[in-house]
Amino acid sequence: MVLKDGSETVKIKGYDVIPLDRPNAGPFPIKLDASDSLSDIPVGVHDYLAIHLDVLVRI
Repeated sequence: MVLKDGSETVKIKGYDVIPLDRPNAGPFPIKLDASDSLSDIPVGVHDYLAIHLDVLVRI
């Protein structure tokens, strides 16, 4: 798998308690482009992180 090119290919939201339902697509406060550095992401202090990656599967 490879990260898709483009905008908002990585979305992150922190939680202190695991949500009972799947998060909606829109409310992810941290949105990164494929060209952004993924080494220092300002996620704050949370016990759990939901991370959505837009990827391509290469066969």
